[in-house]
Amino acid sequence: MAETKILVVAIDFGSSGAGYAFSFAYQYKNNPLDISTSVWNNGNGPVQTKIPAVLLFDPDKKFHSFGFEAEDKYEELLNANKADQWYFLKGFKMQLYSAVNAGEDIRVDFELLDVGGKHISAKSVFSAAIGFLKDHFIQQMHWRKLGTVEDDIFWVVSVPAIWNDSAKQFMRESAEKVGIQGEKFIMVYEPEAASIYARLLPVDKLVGNNGGTVDISAQQVLENGELKIIHKECGGPWGGECINQQFVKMLKELFGNEVMKQFKRNNGDDFLQLLRDFEVKKKIIE
Repeated sequence: MAETKILVVAIDFGSSGAGYAFSFAYQYKNNPLDISTSVWNNGNGPVQTKIPAVLLFDPDKKFHSFGFEAEDKYEELLNANKADQWYFLKGFKMQLYSAVNAGEDIRVDFELLDVGGKHISAKSVFSAAIGFLKDHFIQQMHWRKLGTVEDDIFWVVSVPAIWNDSAKQFMRESAEKVGIQGEKFIMVYEPEAASIYARLLPVDKLVGNNGGTVDISAQQVLENGELKIIHKECGGPWGGECINQQFVKMLKELFGNEVMKQFKRNNGDDFLQLLRDFEVKKKIIE
């Protein structure tokens, strides 16, 4: 169980960003807020704690890259007119969210669509995403000489509150494919994790506006430290990605739909860089 492990690593990949956080047992005992996070830098803009939640698979549906590397390789393929046979996944978590919200059983043979409308196994995509973040942390652990081994780690993966049993089983199986399983793994609902963290902060309210969804819940901290649910988790697809969609819509209204189609088709790398720059600007607006 978690209390017997030296190190806890929490993986989170949302609709637009992905990353992880970790804390040693001694750190949590001395200061529960002493938490380290993943650090990413694409060489263009400020250092970030999350990277784009995008994946690239080759024509044989073999995982190639994740995050900035996937975006850069896809730009290269677009420029060389070789992208059609590759699989570029963006916003894949929202596809699963929509399927769960519609009551679909996603445990068996569920497929996602890449940006070009091609089908690929959802379990392959999610296991690749979890595996990439896991491997990145293990590499950082060895590079930083943290003095731990993989067996010392307890893994946590966050999931949306609306996910049903089939979705949770799907996520568990995806994690098992990359070696995260058994007593060293647990899933937590995102709003509950936020509530537990918020108890340590000098705040009365906490708003979770994610990339794809907005998750809302009302909970009361009892005198014994337990949480009482005042209103169960709810929300919808109203996250930051909606702003991105409106930005692209505005560009189409300004320059015309056909011009934007040609820009995206003939200058795909510039279009992706435009979206990257907009994402950076969006994050610094107060």
